[in-house]
Amino acid sequence: MADNGFDAKSIGDTAGVGGSQMPPPPPPNEASNSSEMVSFLEELLENYDNQLSDDDKDSILSAVQEKFGINEGDSLINVKA
Repeated sequence: MADNGFDAKSIGDTAGVGGSQMPPPPPPNEASNSSEMVSFLEELLENYDNQLSDDDKDSILSAVQEKFGINEGDSLINVKA
């Protein structure tokens, strides 16, 4: 870089390289989480005879949120591609 007139330290400082900030964690593995969630839902739904009350639906949603660490109000599905 120096041969081409660039100062690597200056460029690194400008880019924030070497700072005290930690890089963000890698994104969760959505594919495996999704297949695990589908399997879990299948297990839960086997207990019902196609007749789900609103209380049943709330209970299933709460169980999925708890098992997969999803906060209330967060989407169960990642719709970003």
